[in-house]
Amino acid sequence: MKIASPKKVTVRRQVKLLTEVQLKQLEPDVRRMLAEDSTSKEMPTLSQRRQQVLRLVARGIPNQQIATELYISVNTVKTHMRWLLRTHKADDRSQLALIYVLKYQPAQERDEWRKEVTFAWPGSSQPAQRRVLWIMLSREYWDVTNDEIGTMLGNTRLTVKTNISYLMDRIVGWPRSRPSLRVAALLHLPK
Repeated sequence: MKIASPKKVTVRRQVKLLTEVQLKQLEPDVRRMLAEDSTSKEMPTLSQRRQQVLRLVARGIPNQQIATELYISVNTVKTHMRWLLRTHKADDRSQLALIYVLKYQPAQERDEWRKEVTFAWPGSSQPAQRRVLWIMLSREYWDVTNDEIGTMLGNTRLTVKTNISYLMDRIVGWPRSRPSLRVAALLHLPK
């Protein structure tokens, strides 16, 4: 007789509609986060292989392709990913991508990536896309889902998904993924 495993219960936090003042504060918060000294917080020392995996995750590359590029198995990549997620208390690849850019990426590599990938920030005539992007980049909201972004902006999930798809179409030179969207947007913050 099989015993059914208990269902995993996910507790969702309450997300509120962001006010205009809160939305306007997101941009300076993101800029301040980028300006922070990366040595100000103790970051775990990474092995060379884990640095390589994290670097490729930040570029939006999937596990299978990481395994092929590094000549390791997909299971080994998954093991490194579990370790990186647990050690950095990250919920997903997208958060790891931001952690890499903010805490580990050498300045020279950041300059090379700026040349390699282009991202056209939405103009002021596209406020919905700009708001979605600032929320995705803000450290306070790194772990929000599309549903939660929709709640914060008073939109539906479909509207948010459409805006994210529109933003991903603006990435040139890298794969269309949430991690590469966040990294490309950080690398090309408007002045």
